[in-house]
Amino acid sequence: SSGINAEYGGMVADLDAFAAYMEYTWVGTRSSDPLFPIPSWNQHDASLMKLPRSTNMAEGWHNAFNSMLVCTHPLIWRLLDALRKEQNLTRIKLGRMRQLEDPEILAAKWVRFDNRIQQHCDSYHTQPNVIEYLRRWANIC
Repeated sequence: SSGINAEYGGMVADLDAFAAYMEYTWVGTRSSDPLFPIPSWNQHDASLMKLPRSTNMAEGWHNAFNSMLVCTHPLIWRLLDALRKEQNLTRIKLGRMRQLEDPEILAAKWVRFDNRIQQHCDSYHTQPNVIEYLRRWANIC
């Protein structure tokens, strides 16, 4: 027993600290609310409504736009040129959508992933065991 404590004692202390952080910051306890209210970060409703659960699309656009600028503090002329290019790309994308071309179809694996999330969210009220429901979340990927 003392050998196990010597070997894993630090890990147990780290896990206790992590659990305390999660309770304080995200989950709360019976006597206190979390630092960030659950509705501000919970994505359950977004999943049910098939809405984006992340800001990946905005981050992707931002990265692409930054790559057009080539620097962090562009001159106004370079910024205006990048904005014109972005406007042209947007016009092209809108034209494709108007012609009923497929605009950037999601990869099939992401469609399947979204469907699994949807099914799992739908099963919340029929799941008799909360621990089993959480285990299924851990294995959803």
